[in-house]
Amino acid sequence: MQKEKLDLETPKATPKAKPKTEPKKRTRPRPKPEDAFDGITTTRVNLRKEPSLSADVLDILEKDTELLIIQIYEGWATTAKGFVASEFIKKKGSI
Repeated sequence: MQKEKLDLETPKATPKAKPKTEPKKRTRPRPKPEDAFDGITTTRVNLRKEPSLSADVLDILEKDTELLIIQIYEGWATTAKGFVASEFIKKKGSI
């Protein structure tokens, strides 16, 4: 009795081309009017063009500068003129 040689190699599937998709950009949520508050800087701080430490500095704000904060998102306070790291902002009137 002869033994049959079995082909145990698994068939190779032809790879399917995946459609190229752009990575989704994170978008800031739309600010709500009730989220806005009067803020004050706790130290000298950079006002930046974008919410990033590598963004251009538009101005340097002195300690106790009053700002209207439109929104706080991912560590950045949005103002009418730019962005400030939220760790350097407190609500006006708070201790």
